Amino acid sequence: MPEAKGPLLNLYWLVLLSITGTAALMSGCRTASSQLPPSGQHQDYSTITQRNTVMADALANYSIGVLREGLRDTGAVSNYLRAVELQPELTSLSLRVAIQYIRRGENDKAVAVMEEASRHNPKSMGAVFLLSQIYQIINRPDEARMAARKAIELEPKNNKGYLQLAALMITGKDEAGAVQVLRQGVEKVSDPLPILRLLGDLHAQRIQSLAKKPQDLNEAIRYYELAVKYPTDDLSMAYLQKLGDLYIINRQVDKALACFQKVALYDPDDYQILQKMALCHVALGNKDQALGLLKKIARHDPQSPDIYYYLGELYDSLGDKEHAIENFRAARDAEPSNPKSYLRLAVIYLRDNPQQAREVIQDGLKHLPKERLFLEILVNFYLRNHQYTEALALFDQMYSTLLPNDPILSDPRFYVNYGIAAQQCQLGDKAIDLYWKALEIDPSLLDTRVRLAILLVWRKDREEAFALMEEAVAAVPNNCIPWFYYAIVSSRAEDYRQAVSAFQIAENIAKKLPDSGARILDTSFYFNYGAASERSGDYITAEKLFEKSINLDPENSDAYNYIAYMWAEKGINLDMALDYVNHALEIEPDNAAYLDTLGWIYFKKGQYDQALEFIREAHVMMPDDPTILDHLGDTLAGLKREKSAIEAWKQSFQADSSNLSVEKKLRDRSVDVDQLRIDTRPNVIPPPAVDE
Repeated sequence: MPEAKGPLLNLYWLVLLSITGTAALMSGCRTASSQLPPSGQHQDYSTITQRNTVMADALANYSIGVLREGLRDTGAVSNYLRAVELQPELTSLSLRVAIQYIRRGENDKAVAVMEEASRHNPKSMGAVFLLSQIYQIINRPDEARMAARKAIELEPKNNKGYLQLAALMITGKDEAGAVQVLRQGVEKVSDPLPILRLLGDLHAQRIQSLAKKPQDLNEAIRYYELAVKYPTDDLSMAYLQKLGDLYIINRQVDKALACFQKVALYDPDDYQILQKMALCHVALGNKDQALGLLKKIARHDPQSPDIYYYLGELYDSLGDKEHAIENFRAARDAEPSNPKSYLRLAVIYLRDNPQQAREVIQDGLKHLPKERLFLEILVNFYLRNHQYTEALALFDQMYSTLLPNDPILSDPRFYVNYGIAAQQCQLGDKAIDLYWKALEIDPSLLDTRVRLAILLVWRKDREEAFALMEEAVAAVPNNCIPWFYYAIVSSRAEDYRQAVSAFQIAENIAKKLPDSGARILDTSFYFNYGAASERSGDYITAEKLFEKSINLDPENSDAYNYIAYMWAEKGINLDMALDYVNHALEIEPDNAAYLDTLGWIYFKKGQYDQALEFIREAHVMMPDDPTILDHLGDTLAGLKREKSAIEAWKQSFQADSSNLSVEKKLRDRSVDVDQLRIDTRPNVIPPPAVDE
């Protein structure tokens, strides 16, 4: 080996060592003598040596830059710049400089370096491509796209330019433009595989969106089919699996199975692929093959609860409920800390045995008391089944364990449902607080606003209640729904004239809708409108509205009962009132209010014995209702049973001390009403939650 002389040659060997490693350097030692020039070629050798010296100097500067960068020396960029000056045609060196500038926050200098590299190499697609990427990194998308288009123009057969431009368009939310660019490129490039895969991915992503179209599925399959025909690389198996998944969505199960089988040849122990193959066999009616695959998994890992879970899935898909439950139970017993077996068991039971599903989830909570999904499923089950005490207990349990940054605390429906449970459990103040929290997150929740307003009316805070409803009306003044609820809240506040006015506005707005308000102006609307009119003293209008409610729904028993009771109170149309209330009782025979109306009609007809029979039956069903107790007292008085009558009136007054008619009856019979009022506990029970 010739002796190395001078600092440049020493640095040259250092560069070689840092770039190629010791093995390459030793190889260079063994071949050094054979690289000496033949006699007579000294001039050419001098020229070559000069070029090598420049390259060595460039590489030395690059190597020192790498070393300085590794040591976090900000001066590394100066070595990179020197390397670029010596070898400007090496655009990768310029990229290294640009990256250093970006790290230092000097984006303009980074761009200048890459633009200079492009000018120095005007026909280099690589230089323009790297310039596009630098523009993309520093968020200059328009210039990045221009550079990507230039790269395509320089080398239309190179896929990099098309992929870069498509990526920029996707980032800019222009997927349609990206697809167009890729389709142009796939016809021109020498290696279309990456473009085919990306086109397939773009169409496949659309299948997951709400705006999915059948052609997206077909196009994704087409591009994936073209892609998997190319020689195998590191991504081939992943795209075969994607194609198989799309075949399943498209119900081409036989083709899906073929894809999964190819993947399984490369990785025969992939449980996910084996399970998909098993499910494909199930769909194709090949039960034995499916079970064979699951047995193969079992032999590989006989202790795994997943085996039982897969078998449960298989039997469930075959409609074999008994064996599905057996295997899901085995999976649960093998791994009690895994929630999925409990959930699958619950799903099966929900089909025909909701109570059993509830017990499964409750059992899961014993093993996983903080499992959010269990709590949410169970609390919704309780709400649907009106088990509000149980629902409230679960909400309290959840709320006490939530971290301050838990996402559920940003969900207004959590507070709404929590509030409903509290309200139904007669915790009015707690429900009010929860409804307020829901509205703080989403003020547009009209149903929650109505619930809160009704509770505020109950709490005698009318001003705040109507402020809530006025905000709702002002937000959408030409929408009949807020006006309808404004009327409902007014009725709850016993401001019946205001309620009637709001109902009129809601009706006028609804009639201008395309369907003439048919969806809004239903039997419930006119029933509530009629009730407000009757309470405001407009009996003629009320009667017409109740009849309209009945015409819209001949099974509206409440409307039949209300109009019958209204006639009974006025002492008119008593025979027709009997027909109406009897029809209501045919629809709902165990309704205490209807039985009271029937008894009250007989009272008005002077048939006190018959009246007492039905009013007593109503009293058994609703022993604390002040109206039924009042009617019971009147009927007993009509039968000359004065002491019993007074006792019934006393109970009625204690249930509702605002009833002046009952108070007068008691005073006329020398009952100390003032003392009775003192002994009466105030009604602190909030109204039930209204339906949405």
